[in-house]
Amino acid sequence: MKNQFNLTKEVIVAFFIAGIICAIIGASINYYLAEMPDSEITNAINHGIGGFISGGISGIAATIITAKKLMRNSN
Repeated sequence: MKNQFNLTKEVIVAFFIAGIICAIIGASINYYLAEMPDSEITNAINHGIGGFISGGISGIAATIITAKKLMRNSN
C-alpha cells in the first residue's frame, strides 16, 4: 500500500498545532509577564508583544512540523 502525502492536510494540521501553541504561549505571557495595565494603550502594547512572540514561535513550529513531514515522506 502506497503512503500518499497530502501537503494541504499536513499544513492544516501543523497550523492547528501551532495555533494551540500560540494560544498557550500568548495567554502565559499576558498572565505571568505582563502586569495589569493602567491604560488602554498599555494593554494594547502588552497584547502586541504577546502576539508577536507567540506568533513567531508558532510560525516556526508550523514550519518545522511541515518540513519534518516532507523529509520523512521524501525518503
